[in-house]
Amino acid sequence: MPIAYYEVRRLFEIRTARSSYLFGVNDAGTLQHLYWGEPIDAPDAAELLKSRSHSSFDAAVDRETEEYGGWGGAGYAEPGLKATFADGVRDVRLVYCGCKIEHEGQDGETLAVHLEDAHYALRVELRYRPIHRHDLIERRAIVRNGETSPVRIEQVMAALWSVGGLSDYRLTHVTGRWAGEYQLRSAPLTEGKKTLESRRGFTGPHANPWFALDDGGASETGGRVWFGALAWSGNWKLAFERTTFGGIRVAGGVNDFDGAFALGPGESYESPVFVGGFAAGGFGDMSRKLHRYQREEILPGRAPRKVLYNSWEATEFAVNVRDQLALAARAARLGVERFVVDDGWFGERNSDRAGLGDWRVNAEKFPNGLGGVDRRRQGAGHGIRPLGRA
Repeated sequence: MPIAYYEVRRLFEIRTARSSYLFGVNDAGTLQHLYWGEPIDAPDAAELLKSRSHSSFDAAVDRETEEYGGWGGAGYAEPGLKATFADGVRDVRLVYCGCKIEHEGQDGETLAVHLEDAHYALRVELRYRPIHRHDLIERRAIVRNGETSPVRIEQVMAALWSVGGLSDYRLTHVTGRWAGEYQLRSAPLTEGKKTLESRRGFTGPHANPWFALDDGGASETGGRVWFGALAWSGNWKLAFERTTFGGIRVAGGVNDFDGAFALGPGESYESPVFVGGFAAGGFGDMSRKLHRYQREEILPGRAPRKVLYNSWEATEFAVNVRDQLALAARAARLGVERFVVDDGWFGERNSDRAGLGDWRVNAEKFPNGLGGVDRRRQGAGHGIRPLGRA
């Protein structure tokens, strides 16, 4: 079974095709992450499930590997949840209060782990869905307000991922701009915190909520890689924190920048999905897992995509009905199934310095509107679709 709960040890195991993910309830009543990597015998890790301290100045070292914690107390790492209660208290102490394994169809299972604040009626449900055939785990968090007054939510992360046991850590991510999209970047992570984020209101070429971690030696064909991707197209944040005790924690979710909100009595908030995985065969192994997952779980339907032609490279802003129809006819002879009229069809959009966002059809370029270039209305069977260039 992909999910197991060892009640005596209070240990959770999530097993995918080629990985083990372990966490449990320690003697302080909080969830503690234990292991993520190659498959192991889960009960052997139970002895790791205990509170740890280093000195009187570092009395809660285990909080650096909390599976999902609140801001407050002796926890100083990036939290999963930050909140302010009606009486002004901002200390959130989440303790374990139960779990449920939900069966979905023949092979599907979801683990729901329930946490609650030690003093207030604020509850968090952590949901884990192992995708066995893709070797991945989907995670998300649901926050419910059981108080009689609103609670101000300052930050809710979809998940916290912990990676430990490496002597060095290398972060790989992508960045870019228009006409220079998705440039691969890699850099070592030393002690401290590195944040990747977007405040643009959308996910695009400038930043993408995806990461990969390795020990600096992984290649396309070999080496261990831990990775994740946040399924969110608005403002997002990924925070990578390396501690002085040798671990890395990745917190990811909707960006908290300028994003606090009130959660009313009886209301709930559900985070986006944060999918993560472990690959023992290098970055190529990681890519194949994510690509299969996207094709089979995310994209609508599994039919082959239509062959598409985009008019931008041929015309740039010099768009008009006559030339677009001529291009569409040539594209159809090549077997193209969908023709896209790109930038320049709207407003005074004759250059990159005017008209963006003015979605009125340019009457000089298209006297009869966009209907004048829709071949479906003219019996040719090939649709022309306008596309605004952002």
